[in-house]
Amino acid sequence: MSVDQEREREPEDRWSEINDEREVDHHLGQSWGEPGLKGYAGGSAWNDPTPARSSTIKSYSRGFGSTVPLDHDDRIQESGGKGLSDAHHAMYGSHRLAQDRFMWILPYQHDPRVVSMHNFIEQSSSALAKLGFHKYLNTREKGALFVNVDYTSEEAPTEPAFDWLKFPDLQRTRDRTLQQSVAANNPAKTCLVFMFLVSKSGNSVGMWRRKIPVPQSLQTAYQDRVRRLESEVRDKVYVVKIE
Repeated sequence: MSVDQEREREPEDRWSEINDEREVDHHLGQSWGEPGLKGYAGGSAWNDPTPARSSTIKSYSRGFGSTVPLDHDDRIQESGGKGLSDAHHAMYGSHRLAQDRFMWILPYQHDPRVVSMHNFIEQSSSALAKLGFHKYLNTREKGALFVNVDYTSEEAPTEPAFDWLKFPDLQRTRDRTLQQSVAANNPAKTCLVFMFLVSKSGNSVGMWRRKIPVPQSLQTAYQDRVRRLESEVRDKVYVVKIE
């Protein structure tokens, strides 16, 4: 099948590429549990070669002179970019247009792994919102959390691992939905979480978006620092780059 023929396929066929081409492995039907003690790493995942850690952590908010506290139960496992590696070709490749690399119309109920991840995010919403809030303060840039529903780390094989991507990382994808979602969002109030599943061919990804409100107590505790950062962010121009 030629590239042009692939691009003409119906959405259902695109889902089949993701759902049927994959190898059946031990992740099929993975049920994600409650968050436990997990690692933490700062910065944007594409630029962070450091593997996720599961030991005691420190969280830095550069320029603010204070840290955002992460309680024991709120530590979320991070992949240090490893969970994103399988998706690099689909997200940044020039083999297809962005509209043919990112599949946004797939129902999450169609795959048990996505359903399970959706449930984990629901159960861990407060912890994920706190993590996204910290990432925003730490990187001083709009961004979102990403999770590969088919990836687990060797250090924590029963738990999902998340990564933070900044807006400039998403501009390189040329995907309109990703960029517009992050550009329009206020990460001091809402944390965006994108779930993705890579097709076996590696040419495309199924994408699902969740919005999690940042706890009001956290917004209030850091309102002065957030106000200064928001003033800085408002001066930036968020250009949506497409093909």
